[in-house]
Amino acid sequence: MKNFVRILAFLLMIGSTVLFVLKVFMQIPITHLQLLIVFAVGVISFFWANYNLDKDQSKKR
Repeated sequence: MKNFVRILAFLLMIGSTVLFVLKVFMQIPITHLQLLIVFAVGVISFFWANYNLDKDQSKKR
């Protein structure tokens, strides 16, 4: 499950970055705030997955 969250978070961050770059050059009906929120959700979920994975690995030692 944690790997799925990592992949999803990575896709959210990359996707929002690509959409932001496309928005600069073209007119896409999405606001900068919406892109920032999607990016923030990706970053938070990525940190959550890394934190939980590190916690699980330290318990195994």
